[in-house]
Amino acid sequence: MKKLTQTELKEIKIGLPDIKRQLSGDGESYKIICVSVFDKWLTEEECEIIYTKDKTVIADWRLRLETAVTELYNLTNIFLWRNKRHDRISFYKPNSLKHLQKVCDISNQTWQSGHRYDILLPEFSAYYGEEWDWTNIVWYKDKEKIKPVLEALERAGLHILPNNN
Repeated sequence: MKKLTQTELKEIKIGLPDIKRQLSGDGESYKIICVSVFDKWLTEEECEIIYTKDKTVIADWRLRLETAVTELYNLTNIFLWRNKRHDRISFYKPNSLKHLQKVCDISNQTWQSGHRYDILLPEFSAYYGEEWDWTNIVWYKDKEKIKPVLEALERAGLHILPNNN
C-alpha cells in the first residue's frame, strides 16, 4: 500500500469531517440510509427464511453487493481504513478493483457477516459499510450530495430502504 499524498489526506479531511471519531464509534454527526438486497425491511419470520436460502439465491445477493462495490470504485476516488496500534486509524487507497474486492471479501459474505469494511467516499461526504442480514449502510452528511452514490447502488441491484425511525 502506498502512503497517501497530502492532497488525498486533505480530500478525506474536508470531505469527511470527524471521520475518525465516526469510525471509532464516538461520532454521531452522520445520518444513515440502509441499502439491501431486499426491497423492504424484513419481518422476523422473513429473516428466519432467508437463512435457509439455496446457494443460487445467495450467489445472486453476493453478486449484487460485489457489483455495488465495483460501481462505487468506478464512480469516484475511494479510500479504505484500518486500525493501527494504539487505536490509531489510518487511511489507504486500494491498489486496484481486485484489491478492493479482496478486502471486502463479499464472496464469503453471509447473513451473519458483521462489519468488515467501509468504503470512504470523500467527494460525496459519505461512506458505505457492510452490516448484517444482507443490508449495508450509507453514512452521509448531505442527502443531495449522495444522489450519485444511491443511483450507483440501485444500478447494482440494491434497494434503498425506507427510514425505519
